[in-house]
Amino acid sequence: MLFQPQNSSHPALAQKGPLPPYKNHTICSHLEPTPDEALEDRALLDAIVWPKPPAPTELHVGDQLEALVQMQDFQGRPKHYGGDFLVARLHSPELGAGVAGTVVDHLNGSYSVVIHASGPDRIDVLPKKIGTQSLLQLENRSIEPGPVKYNPAGYYYKGSWRLFDGTPVRQFDAKSITQCLTGKVMNMYGDSTMRQWFEYLRAFVPGEHRHPSLCANDSVTITHVGPFMAVDCKHNILLKYHCHGPPIGFSTDRASELRYVANELDRLPGGPNTVVALSLWAHFSPFPVEVYIRRMRNIRRALERLLARGPGTLAVIRSANLRALDKERSLNHSDWFSLQLDRILRNMFMGLAVVFVDAWEMTLAHHSPHNIHPPPDIIKNMISLILTKVCPAKKKS
Repeated sequence: MLFQPQNSSHPALAQKGPLPPYKNHTICSHLEPTPDEALEDRALLDAIVWPKPPAPTELHVGDQLEALVQMQDFQGRPKHYGGDFLVARLHSPELGAGVAGTVVDHLNGSYSVVIHASGPDRIDVLPKKIGTQSLLQLENRSIEPGPVKYNPAGYYYKGSWRLFDGTPVRQFDAKSITQCLTGKVMNMYGDSTMRQWFEYLRAFVPGEHRHPSLCANDSVTITHVGPFMAVDCKHNILLKYHCHGPPIGFSTDRASELRYVANELDRLPGGPNTVVALSLWAHFSPFPVEVYIRRMRNIRRALERLLARGPGTLAVIRSANLRALDKERSLNHSDWFSLQLDRILRNMFMGLAVVFVDAWEMTLAHHSPHNIHPPPDIIKNMISLILTKVCPAKKKS
């Protein structure tokens, strides 16, 4: 509704000078506020302000993402203590990409998940149904490997493992594997997760494959313990695998072939053409952790002796990895126990010139289900890491 002044003959309404500029007033119009009113307006508007969503942030490989996880008990009540075992990963099946996250226990029922971006677009926080206060002690200990040659944190992209520090991981086919291993002796010791490496490489060695422990009239066929050997005389390649000594969970073993890794290492001359790879963890989780500590200490001392008498020897340590657990296996094994062994392993070899292959991270970051024996594509990426160390790319001059 518009209001306009009307002409009138009443003396009080008589025009005295020119009219002020006309303003079209509506029901929503208002006069300019006084300074005090302006301050009050601002305070009232601030009181009801609604936060705007943050502007999209462009993330680059290596940028850090953070998430907060609040744990609840079985009745849905917030927990006020820590000790839960959580793992996290960021993955994208469409891109064949994935990266493992770090979980920080704040000891009050909340956990921070820290993940470095690698291109994926979905976050999975995977709680393991094993809660224990013992994990609190582990969280208070540093697991940084320090001077150990620790492969930097990496990620999968298009199915290949890449390193955040930009160090290229070479990709090897049958021809390049043979070229890399020419003139080399690769000694592999450990459980069946190390036997996987032997079996993968054996497929690329065109020479003779032997099982030295079998005799013609032996009624026992040992398919797990070994020793196994693959020889390529043309290219002077020798691959060997031997299982570690007790404790061991294989059903059929010959006692004479159950040898301790430290003793086997003491028999090696070492040198620039020698590669030693170790993986010992899967059979130790049912036993007191002191058993594992003593075993790793003896192996460390044997490695120190080997590196001293055979300069140039390349020593590779494979970590534990996540595994599938059914009701029966859960009685004696768990990823929580494996995590303890993995942290002991990292600390035990701190300061020693070894290459560490983080199988825990490489299996966690991968999209495949957890399995004590990772699928071939993970094994391929592990072997690529090792051979990149054995045969680094030549620097361009």
